[in-house]
Amino acid sequence: MDRIRKPSESASEETQTPNEEFQPQDENPKAEEKSEGQDIVMKAFDEKKNKPAQQQIDAWKQQYGEVFLIAFDEDEMYVWRPINRLEYKQMIQSVQNEAAFQEAMVQKCVLWPNIGPEWLAAGKAGTIPTLHAVILEGSNFLEPAMAVTLVRKL
Repeated sequence: MDRIRKPSESASEETQTPNEEFQPQDENPKAEEKSEGQDIVMKAFDEKKNKPAQQQIDAWKQQYGEVFLIAFDEDEMYVWRPINRLEYKQMIQSVQNEAAFQEAMVQKCVLWPNIGPEWLAAGKAGTIPTLHAVILEGSNFLEPAMAVTLVRKL
């Protein structure tokens, strides 16, 4: 199989150089904006009638370690988990093209709602590539410019 395309190129152009000091979230003025946005997302999720029960979310956390929520709007939300290395390697070997790779990863990692053939046929065109990019980033696939901001000299 040809090389799979790089993960999301959503890394900010304003990158921190390795010698700059790390700025904790609470000192970052954008952190407050993000926090407010997360409150809106969580409120909308809490109000969903068909969302997974907290017991199910806790079971997924126990099974996968981390579980995340992404909301495109108040009606289109997804609970997902990162992909592990073994799953990723198996997927690369078994999938023949980029679109199929993205769909396979999203189907494996989205825990709710079910992403089945009917959804794939009728879903919005950009949802799968966006979910794929978010899953990759949540699985530590980072652009080099972003990764270098995480490095510190000891």
